[in-house]
Amino acid sequence: MAKNIDAEMVRRAATNRWGQILAKLAPKLADALKEPGRTRIECPKHASQHGRDGFRFYKDALQTGGGVCNTCRNSWGGLGFKDGLEILRWYNGWELWEACEEVAAVLGLEGGNQARNVAVPAPTPDPTAEEKRQRDDEECRVMLQRVLSESLPLDDPRAEAARLYFARRALPVGEIDLATYRFHPALVHFDEKSKQYTRWPAIIAIFSDAAGVACTLHRTYITKDGMPAPVYENKKMMRYRSSRDVRGGAIRIGPATSVLGIAEGWENARSVTAGTGMTCWAATTAVLLEQFVPPDGVEALVIWADLDRSNTGQLSARKLRLRLMAQVHVQIRYPAEHIPAGGKGVDFNDIWKEFGTAGFSVPEILQKHVA
Repeated sequence: MAKNIDAEMVRRAATNRWGQILAKLAPKLADALKEPGRTRIECPKHASQHGRDGFRFYKDALQTGGGVCNTCRNSWGGLGFKDGLEILRWYNGWELWEACEEVAAVLGLEGGNQARNVAVPAPTPDPTAEEKRQRDDEECRVMLQRVLSESLPLDDPRAEAARLYFARRALPVGEIDLATYRFHPALVHFDEKSKQYTRWPAIIAIFSDAAGVACTLHRTYITKDGMPAPVYENKKMMRYRSSRDVRGGAIRIGPATSVLGIAEGWENARSVTAGTGMTCWAATTAVLLEQFVPPDGVEALVIWADLDRSNTGQLSARKLRLRLMAQVHVQIRYPAEHIPAGGKGVDFNDIWKEFGTAGFSVPEILQKHVA
């Protein structure tokens, strides 16, 4: 048994070869590698394909081997599996040394103590894979530009559906919204369960990475009368180029301030701003919330967390606070209401609709910085 095999050496050797490795050592996950970042499969651990409970690989999985199941991650430190070694440990129940030994065997590396001295050549890119990556990136760029060019400002007469959506959430359409959101009258929606394409009105917003560079577009599919579209996953992120990384990013609803708020959904973020005057950005999902990276100049961060019966929102908020508390002052705020019987949770848009500004108290850290 080679318990002292060099894990970093194995990671370097496995770079860009995880498709081959995982097909052999985790065959039930192979279908998820067809379109990394998009294809979901039944989780082999808890057997669920329902929405976010399915397993998927990250977009860079062929390079890193990383992926996530939003249910199983809760028993893995609350985060996804950052690389193929973690995937194999989770999938097969292996210790790190066992995963390293098996990967080394697939790659034809020497194991045990000798593995420390093996010179690992830099991975040679597969020309076919590189050409495909370039084609995919160009296709993605064109698609994003097309959707933006087809979209309309929220104050356009044809954007009535978007304004109705805001109104149903008691949110005014102000200058900050005109600068952040746009409306698409008939955006394509792909249902990953039925494999059907349909078209719906949609509110779109730019999702920026941790450095503030535009990555992709976030879509909220709605009906003509401003209701959520009756489709599987009516909120979705568009594809993004391989040079972009959404981890750490957010929908930036207004410029960064020294005291910044972060919420999961953009409707919640807008409700926070309406209720407190605080600039609040939207991470869009619980996973991205816990990965959020505040920009330079932020001295205090207020996490406006969802109160979920599943505990997902609370867990993500706590993970984010734990990660950032050594860098900035971090405070978590929860909705001051109980989850209704039969309900899945309560968020700050629920509070805003019910109580308006009376449902919010301005965080002390904001008061201190404003004073």
